[in-house]
Amino acid sequence: MSARSEGTERGGAPARERNREIGWGVAADEDREGIFLRKVIFVVSVAVIGCLGFWIFVTSALNSPASRALTAKKASAGARPVYTVRLSDFPNSKQGAAKEFASKFEDLLDGEEFWFAPLPGDRFALCVGRSTRQDSAALERLLRKLKDCKIDKDRKPFHSAVIWRYPE
Repeated sequence: MSARSEGTERGGAPARERNREIGWGVAADEDREGIFLRKVIFVVSVAVIGCLGFWIFVTSALNSPASRALTAKKASAGARPVYTVRLSDFPNSKQGAAKEFASKFEDLLDGEEFWFAPLPGDRFALCVGRSTRQDSAALERLLRKLKDCKIDKDRKPFHSAVIWRYPE
């Protein structure tokens, strides 16, 4: 007698007793609910991982000066312009170095704080002070102090500082 007449196939076991594999360890005779449940778990896992990746990207991007410009408070139609002393411009990648450098001059600030104004093209301006008037005596005094300060006896780090209208 041939193997076919006895109901066996290549493996030697009767065909009706063996589970036929259809790939990835899934048998054709397995219940459809189990397969559906695995697919749902896979899709949900991929969606959760994708959402976490997007969240990490967004939260890390929100810490850059450029993103702060997007979330900055917009001036209302009747708001006055803001004037500040613009000390220097830096690339966004140098924000930490700019903070460290500026901290050496805090004693000249008359209680004002340094702040960063976002600029187009992945840059920011190191600024100090705020006023709604361009001819503010406090800004003029601050500008003069910072322009006249020297390091290493003859270097003036803020010689190009100006009073600048910040476009809020």
